[in-house]
Amino acid sequence: MKVAMVCAGFTGGEADQLRKSMATFKFTGGVSRFQTKLVEGMVKNGYALITASMPAFADAATMKFPSDAPVASITIPDSWQPEETETGVQANSSDSAIYFSVDVADSKSMDQVTTDAIDFLAKNGVTLDVKTQKETPVTEVNGLQMTTLDWDGKDEDGPVSVGMAFVSSTGEKALVVTYWGTKGDEDKHDAEIADMMMSIKMTE
Repeated sequence: MKVAMVCAGFTGGEADQLRKSMATFKFTGGVSRFQTKLVEGMVKNGYALITASMPAFADAATMKFPSDAPVASITIPDSWQPEETETGVQANSSDSAIYFSVDVADSKSMDQVTTDAIDFLAKNGVTLDVKTQKETPVTEVNGLQMTTLDWDGKDEDGPVSVGMAFVSSTGEKALVVTYWGTKGDEDKHDAEIADMMMSIKMTE
């Protein structure tokens, strides 16, 4: 937080808000709202070279899914090797620290899609600590309503963070986002996760 204050001119209060945003679950995209101020402040104060090295979607693809009858789109870095699944899109960070997927659902299939996602995690050795469940208030992303649930858990490599986001619009279709990240390694991908979530749009 000191870097934000010294390099970008953040006040103590703004730096504290940034710290709290970084501590919340990845899906909310809370950190993204500070990006413009952080970059502009660093450039103004002579730290342009640092901002040039900050991660961005230099190499990324915008995928519409399902491909036969697109319902939504998302932009995912090429390094995550995104691929289409039967009900959506899935990807893994280049260091395998994070698994990320988005599946299409409707009012009739929402429960089944959610169950399938939880079953997928279980089959891959992920156990959830139900006592740690947290729910975030409804937030709006690109005009879409989003609610999230997250848990602490474990897989064969140790502690993990698990989350699910439910994204809905005024139409009949909705999206279920699944996140599974290795604690200690996932944080380096916060900006990419936030950008991916902020890129989600329902097709016209």
